[in-house]
Amino acid sequence: MARQTRKRILDASLAMFNAQGEPNVTTNHIADELEISPGNLYYHFRNKDDIIEQLFARYEERMDAALETPSARLPGLEDIWLQLHLVFECIWDYRFLYRDLVEILSRNRRLRLRFARILKRADEQAHTGHARPGPGRGDARLRRTSWTPPPPTSW
Repeated sequence: MARQTRKRILDASLAMFNAQGEPNVTTNHIADELEISPGNLYYHFRNKDDIIEQLFARYEERMDAALETPSARLPGLEDIWLQLHLVFECIWDYRFLYRDLVEILSRNRRLRLRFARILKRADEQAHTGHARPGPGRGDARLRRTSWTPPPPTSW
């Protein structure tokens, strides 16, 4: 039951932060939305920043999965399309992080470091190309082809 309540709090918080903006939602608003006491909410989370950290962990997990590329072969068009779709889907589902990014990161050093890690990973992918033969040139000439999704702050 406690695990289910914790999940409900996170799900409701995400929906409310996305709809109303994180600065406009308090823990009391979240408790009211779920029809639980503020004490029950505080049993599961220390404060609103704790809720945001847990939501960020979910975001980080999804973004890490979305940024994965095939390791045994060069990515094909379908791989690139899927990766692009997954990245933008994640950005949409956690859009409050982007809308309120400056305020959230200014309050929370740990999230600032974690977000920087995601940006670094996206940047490294952007600068790491895959070599493959150019058209009609066999192995004699290699051309760099690289695609990486837009960085998580590109919206």
